[in-house]
Amino acid sequence: MDRRILKGFQSEMTAEMWLVQQGFIVYSKKAVQSPIDFVCYCPAKGKTKAKILLIDVKSSCHRKNSTRKNPYIYRSPTPLQKKMGVRLLYVSDKGECTLDSPLQK
Repeated sequence: MDRRILKGFQSEMTAEMWLVQQGFIVYSKKAVQSPIDFVCYCPAKGKTKAKILLIDVKSSCHRKNSTRKNPYIYRSPTPLQKKMGVRLLYVSDKGECTLDSPLQK
């Protein structure tokens, strides 16, 4: 298997596990090409309302030999993802998950 495909698959599995730990019920995509990877539902608890999130998982990447203060590569949602309200979930090489912005160190 191509290592990029494997890395993406590992990131999706890590993200799914993290989302479940955050209290979400996670539904994964059925199509290979899709603007979203997961539909996540968090039931209402106490006074908090139920939440639905549309998630696209990205593996965190950084520029090699960068002189920039923050070497991480930021990705933007596609126009369709913006219209749908999709949120990006970044997964670092260490398995850390960050919603909407890449890991900053």
